[in-house]
Amino acid sequence: MLAIRLQRRGRKGHAQYRVIVQDSRHSPHGGRVVASLGSYNPHNRKAQLNTEEVDRFLKNGAQPSNSVAKILKNEGVKLPKWVTIIESYQGKTKNPDKFADGNESSEQAAEKADDTEAENDQEPTDDKPAEVSDQPEEANAEGADKPAEEAAKEEPKEESKEESKDTTEADKPADSAEAKE
Repeated sequence: MLAIRLQRRGRKGHAQYRVIVQDSRHSPHGGRVVASLGSYNPHNRKAQLNTEEVDRFLKNGAQPSNSVAKILKNEGVKLPKWVTIIESYQGKTKNPDKFADGNESSEQAAEKADDTEAENDQEPTDDKPAEVSDQPEEANAEGADKPAEEAAKEEPKEESKEESKDTTEADKPADSAEAKE
């Protein structure tokens, strides 16, 4: 059976292709070419084809490769009904858990984004005491802008923390005395 396929030509990094007709059992690299139908430049996506010869080989049953069929379709050559074109092929990822940070699949990137949004949505805890500046409150720009009500709300929180520290310290000696008995 005859195949219409691309034969790579050109230097390294700058491919040029010939559109050839060849026995399907042979390799495009070393097999005997039946006919050369034109050329294709992938850099500017221009094809120069002998459309009469292409039609003749297609009518006689030559099977175009998927990439040649796409090129022929773009050039306006009418393809027979039996020619199938696979428009987009998306392979299955073999080991998605082995992706590096820059090479994540779209599903993994979406999961990481959801995780970071969930972490950012959580409210910070008040485990750490508020930072106290060395400057007086009047010189502090944040303190000058705050209303008196907010300043009053902040002060009892600090006092309640001090009281809770005192109660825990008082409990500790009692615990140690019970442990000695």
